[in-house]
Amino acid sequence: MRVSTCSNGKEIWDRLCITYEGTNEVKQSCLNIFLHDYELFCLKPSESISDMYTWFTQIVTSLHALGRELSNYEKVNKILRCLPSSFDAKITVITESKDLNTYSIDNLLGSLIAFKQGVNQRNLNAGEKKKEKTMALKANKINRFFRV
Repeated sequence: MRVSTCSNGKEIWDRLCITYEGTNEVKQSCLNIFLHDYELFCLKPSESISDMYTWFTQIVTSLHALGRELSNYEKVNKILRCLPSSFDAKITVITESKDLNTYSIDNLLGSLIAFKQGVNQRNLNAGEKKKEKTMALKANKINRFFRV
């Protein structure tokens, strides 16, 4: 066992810390990796808001474990900046009507999910209307064909 050669409790504690947490160099390397992930974080086109939030939470939790605290403003602002242009209207509403220092991430997440559901529903309805117009046009062409 690694600690069996230690002569006192302090040596045992230091050895366990290095074994399970790594050296300062390892911690700094991990911190840099997670900071890089945080800086490049964005919503992917095929990703849901919930999936994006799960990944964001993992990055923020890892940064916290390594001693890098992010303010509520930094987290909310980062999520808003990572959204695609289809969210521009929602981003504007949130930034102008809410205090980003106190606006909770849970409220932000709920607002973004509701917005995305509304957009999806409108797109679905628009697709159905287009389908109805196409069917009506086809029926009209068939009627003209048989009148001749």
